[in-house]
Amino acid sequence: NEINETNLVAKVTDFVRVARDWDRAYGHSGHGGVGYEERAAVDYFNYWVGYYSNRPALKYNNRINNNLLQASKQLEVLAQLDPKKTRVLLDEARNEQAVLTHHDAITGTSPQTTADEYASRMASGYEASVRVVRQAYSYLQSPDVTKQVSVRQVFCSTLNITDCLITETEEKVSVTVYNPIARPVDEYVRVPVVDGVYRVFNANGRNVLRVALLPVSEAVRQLPERKGSVGTH
Repeated sequence: NEINETNLVAKVTDFVRVARDWDRAYGHSGHGGVGYEERAAVDYFNYWVGYYSNRPALKYNNRINNNLLQASKQLEVLAQLDPKKTRVLLDEARNEQAVLTHHDAITGTSPQTTADEYASRMASGYEASVRVVRQAYSYLQSPDVTKQVSVRQVFCSTLNITDCLITETEEKVSVTVYNPIARPVDEYVRVPVVDGVYRVFNANGRNVLRVALLPVSEAVRQLPERKGSVGTH
């Protein structure tokens, strides 16, 4: 009854006091209790020091996956794909992305085993979105009614460590850039390459003048995840 009366007053501090009093009385009755008095002596702030900086790679991939999911849904509509063929893929991408809304995922406070599971789920959702984008690309870029293209589309999923096999090894590469938001974006397109002389053309075949060749820092080149990468710029 006291707890109910306290809830009516809606004072959190009073509710906490009542809960502690109840737990103390319950413990003294021989039934045991939650142990508020013991917990109060622990400084939990130490566990949350990295709240905003924990697991930056996980948070980065979470945002990349969400961007790709939104783009895949847009392209599904633009390309007029058959929902019966894309629903399973988009549902998988949505479901895996939804898991990442858990408070331990978006804050980076989960234990390592849980973070590994999040990463595995993100990889599954990413691949599902990519398959939808590939289908849309095949439809939109087709020059005839067969809606089939011979251009092999490759997704560079490790650009965050300046790694992309096809741009590092092929002499000629066509880069497809899609802006999923409803306003123009003025950003540099960055692709890993080896040292050399390059000419860049836009979609109309005109020379792109604002081009720069920047060396990859030594710290990035030494990343173990870049093993096998030949990109230097």
